[in-house]
Amino acid sequence: MRFLASTAIACLLLAQSICTKSEAATINLTQGQWDVTGFDIISWNGSKLFFSTQVQNGSDYDITGYFNWSSNGTYRGREDFIGTYTANNLLNFRGTAISSTSIQLANYRAEVLSPSQIGNGTWTATGISGTWSAVNSTNSTSVPEPSSVLGLGIMAVGVVMLKRRIQRKA
Repeated sequence: MRFLASTAIACLLLAQSICTKSEAATINLTQGQWDVTGFDIISWNGSKLFFSTQVQNGSDYDITGYFNWSSNGTYRGREDFIGTYTANNLLNFRGTAISSTSIQLANYRAEVLSPSQIGNGTWTATGISGTWSAVNSTNSTSVPEPSSVLGLGIMAVGVVMLKRRIQRKA
């Protein structure tokens, strides 16, 4: 019975460790492209975001990348950026170069919500501000649902109990 109790506790501890929120260190932003939804005075939906580098700097990451900005289905230009991806999943970066006069350099903030979702984003530029979010369908590593991990733990306890019962009968 003691073995059964320790097995159940071990399963619950495993479930708890797997289901905690992802830390910045576990999310690689550089995989694939991010599809942007954004708006200031026009819609920037359909724009693309790419993270080129993500280099650890203490508990945070230095990031570089670029946006390929599009509005109304028309490519408007590229904006390069540099910034920080913090240990508490916040993005702070600023534009450093643009390829067209159709866009302007901006400062950006957002929250990495999961390996495939950035949300609560804002940008500010000279005389204009906007909101944005992005999704990455190629970066969809997900954290298991607590109920599925708990189910595995319960199943493991059941297997141990069944095995003990069979051993007693033999």
